[in-house]
Amino acid sequence: SWDWREGVGVDHYTPTPTGAMITPHGFAAGTTSDYVAVWDGGSDNRVAVLGNDEDEVRGQFDMPALTSDGTRVATLSSDDGTVEGEPHIQVWEVGAGEIVSEFPIGGLLTDLFYTPDDASLVGVVAEPGYATHVGVFVWDPETGEELQRFDDADYYQVSLAADGRTLAMATDNARAHVADIQTGEVRDLEDPDLEYSELHEVQISVDGSLVYGATSEFSDEPGFVWDARDGDLVTPDNLVLNPPLGVHPDGELIATPSAPEGG
Repeated sequence: SWDWREGVGVDHYTPTPTGAMITPHGFAAGTTSDYVAVWDGGSDNRVAVLGNDEDEVRGQFDMPALTSDGTRVATLSSDDGTVEGEPHIQVWEVGAGEIVSEFPIGGLLTDLFYTPDDASLVGVVAEPGYATHVGVFVWDPETGEELQRFDDADYYQVSLAADGRTLAMATDNARAHVADIQTGEVRDLEDPDLEYSELHEVQISVDGSLVYGATSEFSDEPGFVWDARDGDLVTPDNLVLNPPLGVHPDGELIATPSAPEGG
């Protein structure tokens, strides 16, 4: 973990995780193929190691997602702890070291996160081999019940607004959409009409009013901004957005890589 103000590393966790995430409250989670570890991000002390003895092979864990308070962690696993097993999500109670729920998901995860109120899990599911995506799913983490499914297009990347219900989704045909994960309503955003670039990433503003789209890295075709309410393109002149994007909570600033000559 890094202190972004000073630009220096604060802690170093070993072994290097296959997947990792950190909450706004400073709890961090990391997975290896064998176990899940949770840390207090302000120190190098592990809060919990989830699974059996660390020397045993048992999990195929990846893609951890922590609740905001760090008390529960969801992770990709398999029903028999092997690569060949059926992909499952396991939800662990961190303090007790126990599995709260476990359910099949019909594919591999490319993204997994809790909604801000920790009431739902959102995941992007791909077929084995990641050749195509199955869809975007919303689950009840307590029961594994499927609350919503968005599978009418090849959605491969998503971004959730702070309201916990407005979800921006990118497809492999360079289109962007906005979904309400409570009602299941999907709205199309205006076609950016890309000639040769791909829509690599979408991010949504904190208030859910704007969607930002980044095209192929350092492409001649710029990124895009949509009004999420009516779907219209509202891209400012001379705006170039390259992946990855970082949207500031004030909605006015966006961090994006830039070519040396400002392209």
